[in-house]
Amino acid sequence: MRQVGERLRECVRDADMLFRYGGDEFTALLVETDTRGAKIVAERIRSTIAEFEFSTGHNSINRLTATVGHATYPIHATGLEEMIDMADKAMYLGKNDRNVSRSASEVGNT
Repeated sequence: MRQVGERLRECVRDADMLFRYGGDEFTALLVETDTRGAKIVAERIRSTIAEFEFSTGHNSINRLTATVGHATYPIHATGLEEMIDMADKAMYLGKNDRNVSRSASEVGNT
């Protein structure tokens, strides 16, 4: 997970905040970022994780995929908890396809 966190840090600005959210989930709070910007960062995160070769420590190299959901205030939510919930729903929507990024705008359109 440390290697994943390091890759995520490369994808966001110093002003943005990263949090571990659950077992294998992370949340990024992107300061003053609109929906277009969130989509760009979500795709940057997804592709960075997919392209990185992770060392398992046993002379083995593996790759991971990432499914990323994103939501923005006030477009998709009126508060922090609702925004995280909507991003989580978007991420779970993407799990059907795997290794994609999905917007909260897509939730409910399935």
